[in-house]
Amino acid sequence: MFILTDLHIQIVMAAFAVLIGILALTALLNQPKILTVRLPANLESANTLYNYLLAFCRDLDIEEQCLFHCRLALDEACTNIVQHAYQNQASGTIKVLIRYANPTFTIVLTDYGEPRQLYASDDLAPARSLEEVSPGGLGLFLIHRVMDRVSYRSGTGANRLMMVKHCLPGHAVTPSR
Repeated sequence: MFILTDLHIQIVMAAFAVLIGILALTALLNQPKILTVRLPANLESANTLYNYLLAFCRDLDIEEQCLFHCRLALDEACTNIVQHAYQNQASGTIKVLIRYANPTFTIVLTDYGEPRQLYASDDLAPARSLEEVSPGGLGLFLIHRVMDRVSYRSGTGANRLMMVKHCLPGHAVTPSR
């Protein structure tokens, strides 16, 4: 016959407490990391966004190429918003949401300028040689190439570009200056 002693109860309670701690830590580590920022719609904001992205990614375990792709897409999207939605007017704003839920980045840019007709990625392939493309003529093509999913919605006075990138594990990002 097995007799349950106070020592047995204490061991079971300690094991249960450790299990609860592990579950809580796992849930905490799997929480998405979110950054929201509102910036003026000017070309300098692309560099500011990159600095925010670097700080956001500092302790994440992602590959450098994923960070590069997100930076390229952010830069191109910000430039398109400034030049096309706001037509280089300094009065607009860009609202940015960056969300990382391992292993996926979701980047949402919202502007309140003129809506823009975006095409499916199949329609974006350059129909001419790269030598014939004017500077700034490949932004949407590049965004669709480096991101895994891109969607654009316009309505109720706002334009929303959502870009998704699935990342592979790498090493914690350290700023390179």
